[in-house]
Amino acid sequence: TSLVSSTFTLTVPDATPKPVIDKVYTILVTGGIVLSPATLPSASPNVPYSEAITASGGTAPYTFTSDVPPPPGLALNMATGVISGTPTTVGCYTFTVTETDANGCTGSITYTICVAVGGAQTSGWGRGGTGRKRHDDDAGGHESSAPVAGGAADPVECRHHGTAT
Repeated sequence: TSLVSSTFTLTVPDATPKPVIDKVYTILVTGGIVLSPATLPSASPNVPYSEAITASGGTAPYTFTSDVPPPPGLALNMATGVISGTPTTVGCYTFTVTETDANGCTGSITYTICVAVGGAQTSGWGRGGTGRKRHDDDAGGHESSAPVAGGAADPVECRHHGTAT
């Protein structure tokens, strides 16, 4: 996205013919700043995590900030936009990342990272999914179903096909 610059003069007259105040202003218009990706993958506790957030449509260098911290154990690198570390606490964490470019223009996006045993193996977490997790074990036998504890914000469901022990 290209930048457009426009310069104009604002003239403010007084009640009398003189003095007149002239001030030159320049307006810089951008096409908007877009942050990517649209969603971030889920994470597993005690497993290293690294995902990059990128900006387009502004003027480098960019600075990335977050309204609240990402999940415990993860940090946002303000210069690179990389969220990395080792998550420590199970749960879903929502935060907004704002990028500011060299001209002071900003773009923001809200992310949710869910930290759960299985991380990305549990479809939907952190990617706008249903919020319900299911584990099917096709070992045969009868099926059992129970909620899984762990502090997750969304319901979690496991199904075991086989002998419940």
